[in-house]
Amino acid sequence: IAHHDCYILLHSSQSPTAFPKVFNTPLSIELQRRASKWGGLVNFSWFGEQTASSPDTQSATVFSHRGGRLEIPEVSLENLDRVERTIQSHLDGPLTDLTAQDVYIYVCTHRARDCRCGERGGRVLQALREAVRLELKRDPCGPADRIKVGEVGHVGGHKFAANLLVFPLGEWLGVVKPDDSTMIIKWLCEELYRGIKPFGISKEPPFLSHWRGRMGLTKEEQ
Repeated sequence: IAHHDCYILLHSSQSPTAFPKVFNTPLSIELQRRASKWGGLVNFSWFGEQTASSPDTQSATVFSHRGGRLEIPEVSLENLDRVERTIQSHLDGPLTDLTAQDVYIYVCTHRARDCRCGERGGRVLQALREAVRLELKRDPCGPADRIKVGEVGHVGGHKFAANLLVFPLGEWLGVVKPDDSTMIIKWLCEELYRGIKPFGISKEPPFLSHWRGRMGLTKEEQ
């Protein structure tokens, strides 16, 4: 995958399954223009309950390989200078307290971009949610309730569908099938027990057959 130091997720008011083939807003375009200068990628996420504050204002979640997770309640063209400074400061760390709280799985379900993402991504999305439910049933006191499964817009690599982004670890996984869901959830429970933080260059990929890359690493390092 392309080298990036952070991933910025604008909270969408609709599922990526409803996005047109190319989905951008004036805000996302301007934010990506700026983020490109300091290693940021911009996308849209949806967890079902998220709603944009207004057509021109959205909340956002930012993950960086040094700073971990950052929540920004309002992002607009009017406050973008301040938001940009906040994100740039976040890039250098230290890790925020939010980072260790939860794991986020973002499944690409951008159907209009490529039907494989909608079909395969949709099946994997449901399978992951079911795997979380079953793990919670098996171990109600375990960490599975800290695994959040949502959707994300186009990430590239249709042939690798279903594609998953796992944050704050920074892992990109591809060619994921519904049958892989239990394995992925058990892996993330183990990581939660160990303490969640972005993976560095020395961390071995969890699933080589599914591994597409990692936030913070150059193509050569991957």
